[in-house]
Amino acid sequence: MTDLIKAADALAECQDAKDLLAACKVDLEKAVVGRTAQSQLMTIHRVLGYVEENLSVIHHTLTTYRQARESADGVKVKPLVWSEDEEHAMGYRENSLTLIGPYWVEDHENSGEWRTYFDSFAGDVFISGSDSEEDAKAAAQADYEARIKAALED
Repeated sequence: MTDLIKAADALAECQDAKDLLAACKVDLEKAVVGRTAQSQLMTIHRVLGYVEENLSVIHHTLTTYRQARESADGVKVKPLVWSEDEEHAMGYRENSLTLIGPYWVEDHENSGEWRTYFDSFAGDVFISGSDSEEDAKAAAQADYEARIKAALED
């Protein structure tokens, strides 16, 4: 998050410098009387070009960083690894053991209704019900990522 703030500050400073140089350019264009003013105007044009070029690079970097942060939310969490298929008293079930506790998905009573659970220290937590095994596993993954990210600082 600090890098994002620094990049945004740099972009704002660069934009301020560009605006200031553009204002100077307009003033000089109005005051062009002789060779000296023309020379100053050319210098301003060169500096403004340099600032615009750097502004473009900074803007591209900041945009790339923001897109990466938004898509990954700053942290990548490994996907859950699911166990082999097994029959369970309540129906077909797959487990995923994690450091924060196990997840499991089950075809509840072999009905085609998939349920997702997390086994917390306080007991089993129902996460969601869904129509497919893939959706049930996606719900487990989303819950897992949310729990991991909730424990991290920006």
